[in-house]
This record gives sequence, C-alpha cells and structure tokens, in this order.
Amino acid sequence: MLKNLFSFSVAKGLRQLEEIRVSSCENMRELIKVEKEEMGEDDILEFTQLRFLELKGLPKFNGMWLFDKKVLFPALENLYLNSVNGIKRIWHDDQLLTVSLTSLQVHCCSELKYVFTSSMVESFVNLKTLVVGDCDEMEDIIEGILGGEERINNSISVFPKLDSVALYNLLNLKRWHDDQLLTVSCGVQNLTHLEVSNCHKLKCVFTSYMVKSFVNLKTLKVRHCNEMEDIIEGILGGEERINSSIKVFPNLTVLVLTDLPNLKRFCCGINPVEFPFLGKLEIRKCRVLSAFHFDTASIGNNISLDPSIPQPQYLFSAKFTFPNLHQLTLRWNVGVKEIWRLVPSSTSFQNLVALEVEGYHGIIKIITHSTS
Repeated sequence: MLKNLFSFSVAKGLRQLEEIRVSSCENMRELIKVEKEEMGEDDILEFTQLRFLELKGLPKFNGMWLFDKKVLFPALENLYLNSVNGIKRIWHDDQLLTVSLTSLQVHCCSELKYVFTSSMVESFVNLKTLVVGDCDEMEDIIEGILGGEERINNSISVFPKLDSVALYNLLNLKRWHDDQLLTVSCGVQNLTHLEVSNCHKLKCVFTSYMVKSFVNLKTLKVRHCNEMEDIIEGILGGEERINSSIKVFPNLTVLVLTDLPNLKRFCCGINPVEFPFLGKLEIRKCRVLSAFHFDTASIGNNISLDPSIPQPQYLFSAKFTFPNLHQLTLRWNVGVKEIWRLVPSSTSFQNLVALEVEGYHGIIKIITHSTS
C-alpha cells in the first residue's frame, strides 16, 4: 500500500525531475514523507526543474495543505488536481511560492473552501488559465481581504496575465472576485474568456463598480445558475455621462446565457449601452428575462420587479445596440410570459445573417419593418 511518493532521502536525489503524475492511488496520504531526524529546522527541499505536476484519484490524501513550506517547486508551470480529498489548502500561507505557474486546474477537491489566500495571491504573476469545478465546499476563489496600505495606494496587481477562467459546479460559491480590488489592479484586464456554470449561489457575475475592468473579454458564457438575477448588478453609468453611450465589454464577440431561471436582466442604467464587436448572442431558457437592458431613467434606482412599476415592452430596447451581431438565438420554455415584440423599430440588426426563435407563445412581432 503506497502511502507516500518519496521519502525525504530519496527526494533529495531527484532534483532534476521535470514532470510528476500520480493517479488512482487509494492509500496515498502525502507526497513526501519527512521524518524529524532527516530534516533540520532551516532545511528546504527544492525541485528546481519540476514544471508539471498532476495528482488525481487520491481519496485518502490527508495533508492540511498540499505543498508544505519546506518543499518548493519554483519552476512549476502546470498544476492539475483532481479528487485529492482531505486537503483544505493548496499552499501554506508562509510558503515561498512559485512565480512560474501558468495553468491551475482544481477539480473534485471536496474539502477546499478557497483556492488562494489574500496573503499569497500576488505571487501568481504568470497565471494564465484557472479552472475550478466540482468542489462542494468552495465559497470563494480568494479568501480574505486583499491589500492594506498597498490597496489604499492602488498598487495591488493580482493575476496580471490571466487569460481564461472557468468555474463550474461550485454549489456554495458566493463570489469569484474582490469587487474593490478589481478597480485598482490590472488583474482582469487581460482576461479574454470567462465561463460560469452551475454556481447556484451566485446572484450576479459582475458589479457595475468593477465591470469596466474587463476591457479585453471576448467570450462570456453563463449557464445553469439558479439564483442568478443580474449579469451586471447595480446601475451602469452616471449623471456625468448620461447622454453618452457606454461600451460594456468593448471586445466581446460571443455571449451565451443558458438556463438562468431567475435572470431578470443583463444590466440596467440610464445610458445607452453598446457592444461594438458582439457577433453571436444566445439566450436560452431564461424564463423571467423581460428586458436585456432595464432603463432606469423613469424610476431612479428602483430596479425591482414591483408590479406597480411599468415593465419594459421590448426584450432589446433602443438604448442597447450591437451593430455587428450576425447570429441571434432565442429559446424560451412553454409557459413563459408573453413578449409582444422583441425589438423596437429603432434597433438595427443590419448584419444579422442567422436568427433562431423558439417557444414564444403569443408573440405578435419579432422585428418591425424599419428594424429589418
């Protein structure tokens, strides 16, 4: 019964290792077994050449954290964890962390409540890909409050090279970002792909306070999130630019919203909103979605679904434009509230080449003459 991969004495002679894969070892409890007499208080074991580490199918792994502060992987670029049960942290807070990690995937780690701690997250300056899924206890991606004096001075930089994030089947995830942090760091300015699915406690993906940071986002997919009410929470824009349009996600090309039973709107505000490069838009099984953009000009900041407040007539209002949209898919379930028209006459779809509409019972018009 293999309970550890190496003893400390063996590991000392394997410093040229570049890749480690451990799979389906039911009795493994730790990677490196260190006896007290083998290692001095100040000794550190360093794998200077290790670039790839994959651990999966380790149901009895019982380390409090995966990486001990005395075992370092300074060149590690790819870390893949799947079904490594028992770990409550991936890294020790006091550990000297690698700056080389570019890809991190964490799947089915049932005891993990967060991926990073606020005290060490700034170490991951080269991280490009983050995938987290099927972690039942996961509540936050980053635990704790970031910053301090650095935050006050706007000098925090977290994940400056992050390109792709996928979060799925995180049933207890309450948030995936630090709202205040995103306004003072460059952590998401290079993000191009974001996918969120089966995260039922999330009520929004972004807030209006931080959405402007996602200037390079190209693909956004949100699926099967039962409590999701807004994609962007809060009021976009402000009085200082009430007559000017807002380019939300100025480089977004693909937007997919699927099976969001409590989604009320994509966003709301007074200003016109433009998606200059959006080419593909899919909205499926969003049963209570009545307006893509909820215009708050006449009701102030009250964005509730109070029956006394006049509800939008159109799914896409005249204040919402996507001049380069070429593929539009709309699918509703039987029994959805009837929508008389999907777009007003002032909304232009001059580049639309594919239109699919299904399940709109009682609909009278999809596109008026002047729109088409």
